[in-house]
Amino acid sequence: MRRITENWLIDMDTTYETWVEDGSLAFAKPGRTIWIDCWGDGDEPSKSEIVALIKSEASPDRDDLFEADEGEVYRYAYRLVEFEDGGRRFAVYAFAVVEGNYLQVAIYFDDPQDKPWGESLARSIQYSPTESLEFSEEE
Repeated sequence: MRRITENWLIDMDTTYETWVEDGSLAFAKPGRTIWIDCWGDGDEPSKSEIVALIKSEASPDRDDLFEADEGEVYRYAYRLVEFEDGGRRFAVYAFAVVEGNYLQVAIYFDDPQDKPWGESLARSIQYSPTESLEFSEEE
């Protein structure tokens, strides 16, 4: 598992070229690109507001993969074939939501045979906050 933020992990290896662009974390290797954004300040927006927003903005052309409310974490992902500049692009869009914070992951691949990889990556997202160390002064 690879820690991508203070709160989120994803199951991907370290062989990807990695960079930050316009606040998004990006990973790429030939034929595969992953864009990750983390939203929320820990308090807002609420989990229900985020879920409603995600569902309202999801493409009507999507093919739903999974939706699960696992207590603390709500997960949703869908597949999409996008047409751009005369070509096709295959995508899996995944979301993982907790109160006040959510991860948005866009997984793109050139070869339709990579669909299982994209789906597996979407399912691998885990919420695992790092414990902050609190120090107290003792007199």
